[in-house]
Amino acid sequence: RYLIADEVGLGKTIETALILRELASRGELTRALMVVPAGLVNNWHRELNEVFNLDFEVFGSEGDITDRKTNAFVKHDRLIASIDTLKRPARVKRLLEAPPWDLVVFDEAHHLTAYRSGGKVKKTANYRLGEALRDHARDLLLLSATPHQGDHFRFFKLIQLLDPTLFQDDREMVEERHRLNPIVFRRTKADACRADGSTLFARRWVHTEAFVMSDLERRFYLALN
Repeated sequence: RYLIADEVGLGKTIETALILRELASRGELTRALMVVPAGLVNNWHRELNEVFNLDFEVFGSEGDITDRKTNAFVKHDRLIASIDTLKRPARVKRLLEAPPWDLVVFDEAHHLTAYRSGGKVKKTANYRLGEALRDHARDLLLLSATPHQGDHFRFFKLIQLLDPTLFQDDREMVEERHRLNPIVFRRTKADACRADGSTLFARRWVHTEAFVMSDLERRFYLALN
């Protein structure tokens, strides 16, 4: 159970497909569920099937299969579905009535949000779906380039989906953050390099550029204030 938090553009989709392919080659991947944002369903379907030949079907009203007549989660073993389609209580119930999944993957996992409000913890429907599938799957992968978003508590709740026993609270998580190392993988573009060790992405060079405003520009600037 891992959080893959590589920066945008570093290949989380390909990494996930390689994990799926490896599990399949070991005979350890019969049932897999990809939970992704609605706008990325077709991208995932194309990548997993055309590039990696993993035979996934799209679940939903405009996909390959639906659950109008029977529980599709029982009959179909490799599915891609949008999080908005799955988080409805009736769908969650059907998910839990089906056999457990070998692997569940959440793309853009920072949308699995739980937060403090008035001294209480509020869990979104997305987060409750994450909890339900966490307990109904052998393996779990969370993918997000921005998992923390500047909020220790929300990140703590995200980590709890992977291991609810790792930290008692968000304060302990901050103080003992080295414990995250075995389950969180974070690679930046600065880490990426070619086979010969040269940088893959151009370095950013930031400097201050001075200029003098004209009278017209200064009047305009003062008018804005």
